[in-house]
Amino acid sequence: MDWAFLHPGGRALTVRVTGAPAGHGPGTADYSLRLASSATAVAISVTEHPHGSGNVACPAIGYRRQVTTMLPGPLGARVAVDAVSRTAVPVTTGNPAR
Repeated sequence: MDWAFLHPGGRALTVRVTGAPAGHGPGTADYSLRLASSATAVAISVTEHPHGSGNVACPAIGYRRQVTTMLPGPLGARVAVDAVSRTAVPVTTGNPAR
């Protein structure tokens, strides 16, 4: 996870990840987020949903992808954490960087 963008209202969160290109054919994927919340943090894990049989050679190129989810409550003063690396994820507000 490169960064997270908190939308107005404090509940919609977009994260940027590096992964497969968008599409529906072999070598492409969709992504979803899973959240675990506490009083002090929101842990975010990214799940890849690959398309195709998996038996196709794909280029070893990472594509910037954005995935948005709704938090069960406002982020507030809690920190966003990458559930895999257990590191803090920078969260910004305003206009998301593309």
